Amino acid sequence: MRYPFELDPQIIHHIIYSQAGSIGKAVIELTMNSVDARAGCVRIDITPDGFSCQDDGHGFASFEDVKRYFGRFGTPHKEGDATYGRFRLGRGQIMAHARTVWCSRQWQMSVDTRVMGYSYEVDERDEPVQGCIITGEWYEPLSSQERMSCIQEIRDLVRYTPIIVQLNGAVISRPPENEKWDAEDEFAWYRVREDGAVSVYNQGVLVRHDPGHLWGGRWPYRL
Repeated sequence: MRYPFELDPQIIHHIIYSQAGSIGKAVIELTMNSVDARAGCVRIDITPDGFSCQDDGHGFASFEDVKRYFGRFGTPHKEGDATYGRFRLGRGQIMAHARTVWCSRQWQMSVDTRVMGYSYEVDERDEPVQGCIITGEWYEPLSSQERMSCIQEIRDLVRYTPIIVQLNGAVISRPPENEKWDAEDEFAWYRVREDGAVSVYNQGVLVRHDPGHLWGGRWPYRL
């Protein structure tokens, strides 16, 4: 008789907490998921006590989708169906920082890793919602400085994403094709700062910010 391999909860713990960086990066992962869901706009609000992230993407079409794409970590994307994601792991980052509620179409998923462990509750909503709405309560409230640092990190990293990004009511994204870049290739856009540092944007997301000495005096010919 043949049996499938199973995933121990400690592996899920490792997936969630080993990749969990800053709160800003966790929220950015949600934004990238919105892009992969073919959203045209994502609205983010960050408060000292929690956050909300709402998009107009395709959401979860069925309960089977919820189980396959939300309840299972590591389900791969099919080639061409996502801009950023590969194995649907990024959503775990926010679960390390907050108890969350995910609403999409007629489904509502609740996650609290500190109380529920590595499981989630699913309820059917009375009123379906468009796209996906994620709300969360921080496990540890943010100080004013932490909140401002989080907001600035989000501003910096998603500035040129291919959808409209609103943060606390203000649009923070810009069409990259309208910007003047110091260099471009098939991999990224490059911008040189006055101090010689080089910012590298891939698919509109800031992926590297290198000090000038790493590029040396040969910029931009090293590309």
